Amino acid sequence: MLDLMEKKGIIKLEHPGTKKKAGISAPTAKMPAVREVGFAPMLEEGATPEKPLGGELGKAFTLEVPTRTKGNMLKEIQMKANLMIKFKQVGVQVFELIDGNRDAVELALKTEIPLFMVYKILAYLEKEGMLTLAPTTREDIKRKYGDDGYSVYKRYGREGVMLYQLIGKDMDLREMANQTSKDKKRVVEIFMFIHKLLGIDLPIDEDVLLERLESTVPDSK
Repeated sequence: MLDLMEKKGIIKLEHPGTKKKAGISAPTAKMPAVREVGFAPMLEEGATPEKPLGGELGKAFTLEVPTRTKGNMLKEIQMKANLMIKFKQVGVQVFELIDGNRDAVELALKTEIPLFMVYKILAYLEKEGMLTLAPTTREDIKRKYGDDGYSVYKRYGREGVMLYQLIGKDMDLREMANQTSKDKKRVVEIFMFIHKLLGIDLPIDEDVLLERLESTVPDSK
C-alpha cells in the first residue's frame, strides 16, 4: 500500500539515514505535496536484544529461537505423547517445527497459535530438557522483520513483532489481539505505535479501541 502511494506521489518513503537533497523546488500545482515517512528506530525504553531486562520482565520481552537438544527417537515419541495430553495437537505441531532457525513469532505464525501459547509449550519443552532457548540477535531481527520491525521490537519486544507481522493480514484487531497477548491495553498501545511509525493517522483513539476490544473479547483464564 505504501509503495503504491509513493508511486502516485502521495507520500515519499525515506530510509533511515538518508538526507534531503538541497535545491529541490517546492511542489508545483501539478504535483501534490508529498508526506515524508521515515523509519528511524525509536529509542529503547529499558531493554535491547543485546541487553534485555532482568527477571520475568526480561523473559517476557525477548524474542527467542528454540533449538532441540540431542536425544533418541524413543524420547521424542514419548514427548509427543505428553504434548498431546497437555497441549493437544498444537503442542506437537510446535515441537515438529523447531529447527534451530525459526523464532517463536515464526512458530506462532506458522501454526496460527497465539504467541503466549507457543511460549507455554516452549517453556514446558525447555523444562523437560528437550530444547534450549537463545535470544534472537539484532542482525536476525533486522533481516527477518526489517528496520521498522526492529524499531517495534526495541519498544515492545516479541509481542510488538508479532502484532507487526499480523497487521495487513485478513484479520480484525480482535483476532490480532487474540494471537498476540492477553493484555488488551498493551495490544492497543502497540497497534497505535506501529501506525504512528508508518506515518498513518488513525481516526480513533486508544480508549475507544480498548473499549471495543474489552467488550467483545473476554479475558481467558
